[in-house]
Amino acid sequence: MHRLKILLIILIIVSAGIACSTQSENNQNNPASENRGSPSAEPTATATLASPSNTPLPDGEAGENGELPPVSYDEILQTGIDSGLWTEGEGLTILMKHVIGEEPQANIPGVAQVVEKSATGLVRHLQEYLESPDLAPQSRTELERLFRILIPPQDVLDAISEQLSSASAPKRASIRPLPDTQTQEICLDLSGLGYDSDAELMASCYFYQERVFNNSNFRIYYPYWWEEDEAGQNLVNTTFDALADSANTFSTFSALRLGNVNLIFPIQNDGNTYGAQAYFDLDSQACPLTMYPLAFTDLNTDKYKQVVAHELFHCVQDYSFPNTKPYGTHSWWMEGSADYFSNLVYPQADLEWEFLNLFDSKSPNVSILDMTYENFVFFQFMGNKYSPEVLVDILMRVSAAGGRAAQETALAGVQGMDTNFNRFVVEFLSSGVRDSGGKMIKTSSSATTGQRTVNEKGEVQFTIQPFVAMRFNVDYKQEKRFLQNELTQDEAQFSGVEYKLRGDISAWSDLPPEIRSECKKDVRYLYAITSVKDSYANYDIDVTLAEKAECDPCLLGTWDVDPESYKAFMERIMAQADTGGMAINLEIDGHQYLQFVVDGKVYSQREDFAITINDQLTTIINGFGSGSYSANGEEMTVSNFLDVTESVGLKVGNGQITYNKDGSQASFSIFGTDYSSPAMGPDLNAGNTPQTRSVEYVCEQDTLNITMPDLGDLLFNRVDKILPTPIPTPGSPDVVEP
Repeated sequence: MHRLKILLIILIIVSAGIACSTQSENNQNNPASENRGSPSAEPTATATLASPSNTPLPDGEAGENGELPPVSYDEILQTGIDSGLWTEGEGLTILMKHVIGEEPQANIPGVAQVVEKSATGLVRHLQEYLESPDLAPQSRTELERLFRILIPPQDVLDAISEQLSSASAPKRASIRPLPDTQTQEICLDLSGLGYDSDAELMASCYFYQERVFNNSNFRIYYPYWWEEDEAGQNLVNTTFDALADSANTFSTFSALRLGNVNLIFPIQNDGNTYGAQAYFDLDSQACPLTMYPLAFTDLNTDKYKQVVAHELFHCVQDYSFPNTKPYGTHSWWMEGSADYFSNLVYPQADLEWEFLNLFDSKSPNVSILDMTYENFVFFQFMGNKYSPEVLVDILMRVSAAGGRAAQETALAGVQGMDTNFNRFVVEFLSSGVRDSGGKMIKTSSSATTGQRTVNEKGEVQFTIQPFVAMRFNVDYKQEKRFLQNELTQDEAQFSGVEYKLRGDISAWSDLPPEIRSECKKDVRYLYAITSVKDSYANYDIDVTLAEKAECDPCLLGTWDVDPESYKAFMERIMAQADTGGMAINLEIDGHQYLQFVVDGKVYSQREDFAITINDQLTTIINGFGSGSYSANGEEMTVSNFLDVTESVGLKVGNGQITYNKDGSQASFSIFGTDYSSPAMGPDLNAGNTPQTRSVEYVCEQDTLNITMPDLGDLLFNRVDKILPTPIPTPGSPDVVEP
């Protein structure tokens, strides 16, 4: 009987130790998923952001103002038309002159900042413009001249070119033998005139080499004087390598077709573009590509090869897809997919990453169907998510759909697109989208669509545009507790995360039903809200509670329980228990810490916290806890506090006593004798249920006195200690749960 009384006292001590921890400590809503620091992630390339786009939104908000560099020559053309700087014909003329090297960049606003130096979009725009029957003859003649300089017609090439085997000795040939200098001058004159001079004056200006890759015939035309130039021959050989690599990669897709290709290095080699590809007659012509040495001198070899692969994929598009014309209607998928598939050929080149800043800046307000090269990251995601083969099928459907609206509908109809587009935005904003070469495409920070501030109850409204990667910063004002739910979803897709955890993709979730802001600081969330429907969607949040919770900076820091105060605290507990008249003398050793931090969270730790009874029996408790708190200088509310007891040890002399409880039964062993009885005292796991309670307190410079209801005061002393972080969570390998 005496042993059972001792056991009862032990259980009271263990209960008091756990209860004290629970009543005194404070932490967050779900400590099991709490992260006290940003999770580590694999190193990734990051980008310095350009200024966000200021494209207006339908509800009147806009991103931060800022100028963005022009993406392409075609964008500069359209900007000049829209601003009244030039007519369409005037803009085409001056930009084509710049592309081939006849017009300095100083005469063209913004052209020096062009990101993409391909002229494919500009050339296709020119070809479409020339189809108009109403052009003035003089304007038509000049534009045709400029086009023929860049891409000589096949009949001209046949007349002024000679095939040269790649294995043959260097030689020159000409229709009419001329001195070297004179021949070169004539060839340059012929080019500058658009090859419309008298055929009697023509000379053999080009040599070409021919190779076959995957049943397609590839010719590379180059100025005849390159035949004796080592740099020129190296460029030709490197270009053949790029064509072969690309043809081999593209041939693995059964739905893609590639016919014959003519790649030309123009006689005039001082152009301001990397290259261009143009419309051609599929039945009678080879696909024309023009490349300038500028691409090779500006870029390293891998990036140069990717440029060749990009332009060659435009040939594939023309040979394979139902529609590629007009360019302006199809450019969003043509350029984005050419970036993606060229990266499949050269996964480590990553030339397309030069558009990352532009995508980040534009994407919060601009549809991916209104971008060109910038949306490469979307096609990368699509290739990852659906596979490259399925992406080809999707492009076939989109190409065949018709105009922009029909293409948008076709894209929206792809299985799972509504949730996958939102997932794309989340990946881009958090872990990043995995590149074909294995790196993560992401930015160090991100432009946003807009910002909301939540301070009171009421609706928080968002208007969502289709296929826009819309994301919002939402600030929940300091020292408050908010309850919220979806009010209007309207086919929009939602993912959100606390801003500081945005890099951890696993932290993203549905709309948080409860949010607690921080002490003296707002809490920011990042919400990715997207839609793929063909009109604006509404997503509204109903904030049903905005409860005030004040904070006290005096609490910040770490506190250790005062042994004498804890002894008196335990004696008050003992006085309420039936100990059978046994006299109790307690000794306290070890530590029981509380740590209050600035973000409104509190952590506890019991470190070999020992309670000895009558110099005979010692209880040793180790554990930790976490929760949230708010305080106003007099009253402290501890919310969702979760206590975890790692271990409880009991010693009597050299003997050991263990205690276990299962449901309503308890078992224990004392000095090797086993007992069982109806359960007495606390369940050691009871603290694993989050607790919320309020206590009064007095905080001074070095002391913290907490007054428990019915149990009186408990004193803590300030100490210079930082608790281990992160605190292990229940269920983790580091936690031994009772």
